[in-house]
Amino acid sequence: PSQPAEAQPAAEQPAAEKATSETEAAPAAGEATPETQAAPAAGEATPEAPAAPTEGEAAPAQPAAETPKSIEELNKQLQEGGSKKIELDMKSDRPKFSLLRSDNPQDYKRTQGIWISDSGNGRIVYMKNLYGEDFYALGLAGSGLGRFLHPEQIWVDSEGRIYVADRGNNRIIRMDDMRGLGWTEMDNHFLEPRGVAFHGKRLYISDTGNNRILVYNEFGAKEPMAEFKDPKIAGPGYLWLDLEGNLYVCCGEGNFKGQIVRIPYDLTTPPSQWTVYKGQGLSGASFMPTQMVQIEDKDFLVDTSNQRLVRVDNFKGRNAWELGEYGRGNFQFLEPRGLSLDEEGKIYIADTGNDRIVCLEPKAGGSWSAYDSLEPNFGLRSPRSVFVWSPQPPPEEEEETEGEEGQEAE
Repeated sequence: PSQPAEAQPAAEQPAAEKATSETEAAPAAGEATPETQAAPAAGEATPEAPAAPTEGEAAPAQPAAETPKSIEELNKQLQEGGSKKIELDMKSDRPKFSLLRSDNPQDYKRTQGIWISDSGNGRIVYMKNLYGEDFYALGLAGSGLGRFLHPEQIWVDSEGRIYVADRGNNRIIRMDDMRGLGWTEMDNHFLEPRGVAFHGKRLYISDTGNNRILVYNEFGAKEPMAEFKDPKIAGPGYLWLDLEGNLYVCCGEGNFKGQIVRIPYDLTTPPSQWTVYKGQGLSGASFMPTQMVQIEDKDFLVDTSNQRLVRVDNFKGRNAWELGEYGRGNFQFLEPRGLSLDEEGKIYIADTGNDRIVCLEPKAGGSWSAYDSLEPNFGLRSPRSVFVWSPQPPPEEEEETEGEEGQEAE
């Protein structure tokens, strides 16, 4: 994480300038010198010079310069000619970077925090916050148990189980915790799956290479409860589910005419009635959304082709708002892909090309913070997906059998 800049001492004044400042310029003809000031007019009181201390009397103490508490206060004092010998109070109560090390298995099964698919490093990462507190990484690049090959979307359910679309290995992985316990693979002839989401009892998968969306009633099932294959969802990518369980699919990555498709929860609505957003209300000719979320009925999405974060009121593009441009600084992006949010409404972005995770607070005037460590073992490389939180749909009502009803009656 970026560290606060250290205060730099003021540069030493060049000798020539110093000599000039010590030797005051001679006054012009007729100008009074500092020692020869004009005499006071008749009847005007003569200013009295401060009395010198008598013998044995201590000279009056000079007020001590107040110790600056911040860089801003330091700069102000230096500009006013204050002392350079200062002691800044730089103590901070913010969390520090730390590794997750514990003998308690429950410490590795989290339901709050930040999960990242660190695709370039072939691993997944957990951290409690953007300061890197409780940092923990799992995996190496490759195939087999405990390995990932270009991992894409990452998702965490309400019980802390972790789902990863392992694109390069053509599989979906589920784990019980960050140590990899309960590692289970699902490979139903997927081809480069990019998206995965889990809500209630349903598992949703973007089988990208086969241009279809699959819905299962449990992880590991051989046959899907629903399958969608339509030109509107060609090249399906990352997924999102709202509180009612409606599915949002970002489609067309690699095609600058992408779109977002909304599929209702009942899964019976024909494709002709699906709602589609194609970038209405936005500037630019291209549109390539890779992830979307909803906050208070507002749709937020990342448009990779234009290096920006977008917000619209609805799929008609009402009140469109754009933030970002190409670059590596604050409020700049380089091929952003993943998007998530927390319960407070903060936005988290996987800024893939800049190897960082960014947090924006729309409610706080768009404040900006980022995790962008350069340490060899703790730096991210091409992070593609980030997960923090998702709204949980209401539990499904289970139908009672006649036998159960009879037992209740007895």
